[in-house]
Amino acid sequence: MEDRTKPNFLIVGAAKAGTTAIAKHLGTHPEVFISDIKEPRYFVHDVLDDMSRTDPLYDHIMQNSVLNWSDYLDLFQGIDPVVSRVGEASVHYLYHHDTVIPKVKESLGDIPIIIVLRDPVSRAYSNYTFLTSVDTSSFERSLLKEEERKENGYNSFWFHKRLGNYYKQVDAYLSAFSNVHVCLYDDFQKKPEEFMRDIYSFLKIDDSFVLDYTKRYNETTVTNRLHYWIQKYGLHADFLPDSLKRTLKKYLLERKKSAIPTKTKISLNEYFKADIEKLEILINKDLSRWYENSVR
Repeated sequence: MEDRTKPNFLIVGAAKAGTTAIAKHLGTHPEVFISDIKEPRYFVHDVLDDMSRTDPLYDHIMQNSVLNWSDYLDLFQGIDPVVSRVGEASVHYLYHHDTVIPKVKESLGDIPIIIVLRDPVSRAYSNYTFLTSVDTSSFERSLLKEEERKENGYNSFWFHKRLGNYYKQVDAYLSAFSNVHVCLYDDFQKKPEEFMRDIYSFLKIDDSFVLDYTKRYNETTVTNRLHYWIQKYGLHADFLPDSLKRTLKKYLLERKKSAIPTKTKISLNEYFKADIEKLEILINKDLSRWYENSVR
């Protein structure tokens, strides 16, 4: 058991900050192996054990998580000898740092940690949009439900505001691990090649490797099942009258253009500002663009 391959780096979050795309891109590097299951969530198995069955994500999370140590190690076996970096990306790890860090240190040691952050207002809205297939509430109503969901045992992916309070989460990892790379989703969007080269250098692998950055992964667009049906089938259904198709098309266009109401955005900016200011000092990065953010 002891000689089995284990991860030697982790991407720990944040949720809806490009971790899927970054992990997929990283996994194409010849010196890197990323588990086929993108989010095994092994190191939050205790947290998931306490998740309420009333959580609409319960079945999906439990069916797509690897919560047994032996099964977890199975994800990383049979790897090409040229590979020097073995990892996985589970976004629950950042928020649940108090549970995860001791388990990782005990099982994997002082390994490199990658944290990707997105401005918390845009992150919250993207998180909400991703969940519209199971949450028909407005964004504002969903924010108001956060405490209720926490008390009712929902998993942390529902905590749109709490997940964006990065300072304590990042500080915990910086304090516990010797090598932590904190990077920004904005930089990944603007300069993906440079962003990935920085990660290659951090992991001490060939940073001259170039891949196709135009390939997209896990974009949050119209995820609601109704929207998906309308877009794929409804607009082309022969049995629907043209007048209804026009109405459906207008609905989709309006949905696509929708943004956070100004009042809500101002409220969230005020809520996150103090945490962002502490984070700026902690990671020595200018985050002023997050103060007056716009949802992208």
